[in-house]
Amino acid sequence: MKTTVKTPWSKKTGVAVIAGVLAAAALVGCERRDEQVSQTPGQKLDEAIADSREAGREASARMEERVDQAQASAEQNAQEAKVAIAERTDQAKAAVERGTEKTAQAFDDAKLTAEVKSALIKDETVQATAINVDTKNGAVTLTGTVPSQTARERAVSLARKVDGVAAVRNDLTVTPPDTRTSSSSSKD
Repeated sequence: MKTTVKTPWSKKTGVAVIAGVLAAAALVGCERRDEQVSQTPGQKLDEAIADSREAGREASARMEERVDQAQASAEQNAQEAKVAIAERTDQAKAAVERGTEKTAQAFDDAKLTAEVKSALIKDETVQATAINVDTKNGAVTLTGTVPSQTARERAVSLARKVDGVAAVRNDLTVTPPDTRTSSSSSKD
């Protein structure tokens, strides 16, 4: 079944309305052209200048905004660089201080070794030529052989008396003189 919708307009009326709308649109377009045609060259120039000024103001505002953004970015980058430089400087200072401390400790250890060896050489009880002295972080280690328990105790006592010695490790072995002589003769 076909449904028909009845409207107060007939087909002729609808076509007439559409034709009227199109005609009105055409007239509006013509009027605009007429307005542009009716402008004098001076008016057209003034309008172009006004448009150019507006475009210039807009471009200037956009440029100013971009300059502000670039400046903010540059300031942020500079601040980050400043922080990074400060961190690297602190790290470098710490490394130099550690190196200086190690060098100073090594120097102190060498000095202590020399002073302990000197004290052992000056003493007649201890035969210093058979004693090795090593020092690390102020702790002295004595190794080698001595002729008696007395010489062993004297070597430790002399090492402890040296200023700056923090501890003494006694790894000395007592080898009586007759044992040393017989050992060396048996080797020959």
